[in-house]
Amino acid sequence: MFSNSLKQVYILLLGLYSIANILILNGDRLYEAELVWYHLTIIVFALVYGIWYINLWIQKYRINFPTKIHTLLKHFLVSLVGIAALSLLSVLITGVILGDPYGANVVNIKLTLGFTFRVNLFLNSINAIVFYNDQFRRKAVEAEKYKSLSAQANFEILSNQINPHFLFNSLNVLSSLIHKDADQADEFLHKLSDIYRYVLKNRSNEVVTFKEELDFVNDYLDLLKVRFAEALSVNMDLKGVDSSLFIPPAVLQLLVENVIKHNTISKAHPMTISIKCQDNKLTVSNEKRLKKEKKEASGIGLKNISERYKFLNEEIEIKQDAEHFSVTLPLIKL
Repeated sequence: MFSNSLKQVYILLLGLYSIANILILNGDRLYEAELVWYHLTIIVFALVYGIWYINLWIQKYRINFPTKIHTLLKHFLVSLVGIAALSLLSVLITGVILGDPYGANVVNIKLTLGFTFRVNLFLNSINAIVFYNDQFRRKAVEAEKYKSLSAQANFEILSNQINPHFLFNSLNVLSSLIHKDADQADEFLHKLSDIYRYVLKNRSNEVVTFKEELDFVNDYLDLLKVRFAEALSVNMDLKGVDSSLFIPPAVLQLLVENVIKHNTISKAHPMTISIKCQDNKLTVSNEKRLKKEKKEASGIGLKNISERYKFLNEEIEIKQDAEHFSVTLPLIKL
C-alpha cells in the first residue's frame, strides 16, 4: 500500500482530513495551545508525510523479526518506534521555532503522540486490508492456474492413451494382412500412416471440426473393410449435420473400434454399425454379439471419451440392453 503510485494523493487527502478534524470539528489537538492555521497545516502535513514514509521504509526493507510474528504485526510494532521518534522530533523543532507554549513538555508530547499513533493505526489498518485482498487475489490466481495446469495435464494423459491403443489394434490388422495380400498390406500401411498422422496432429486439440473427424473415420473404415470385407458394414445418416460443429478428435474411431473389439464379426455373423445424427447429437449403435472368449475389458475407450467430454462440460449417453448397444455424443458449438 505505502508504495502505491498514488501515495502523494492519499497523503494530501489524509492531511486535509486531519486539518479539518482539528479546525472545523474541534477534534484532535497537537499542542496545549491552539496553533494558527498555517502553522497547523505545515505541522500536520509534515507529520502525515513522515508517518507514511516511515511505513514505506519499513515495507521496503522488511525489518527482520522472529518468523512466528506475522508480517503485518512486525510492521506495526516497528512503525510505533519510528512514529514515537517522529513525534518527539516534531515537538522539539516546534519548541525551538515557535517557543512556549509549543515546547517539549509532557502535555505537548502526549497530544502529538496521540495524533500520530491514531494516523499510524488508521494507515496500518488500511494496509492490512490491502495486504489480505492481494493475498486473496493471488491465491485465486494460483488456484485457477493450478486448475488449468491440472486440466491440461489430465487432458494430455487422456489424449496419449489414444495413440498406443490405436496403433496396437491397427498393427494387429496389418499383421494379419501381410500374410494374405502384400499389395493390400502396402495400401493399408499408407492409409495407416495418414490416419496416424491425424491422431498425432490433433492429440493436443480438445476438439476438431466434425467434417475432419468424419473424414478420419471414413479412412479408418476403409482399413477395416480390407480386413472384414462384407462382414462389416456402416450405415450413416448424417443429413443436415451442421459442418461448423465440433467433436473431440478420434472419439468416433474409438467407438467403432469398441464394436470390433467386443463383438463377433464374420461372414456368418455380419455386423452393421449405425452412425446417425439428430438434434446435434451423434449416436453410434450396433447389435450386441459379444465374443464368447471375452477378455477383461480395459475400459480405455468409453472412459476416455467420457472424461474428454467432461473437460468440455458435456456428457455422453450410453444405452444397452440384451440385443443393442449405443453411445450418444453431443456435437459442440464454440
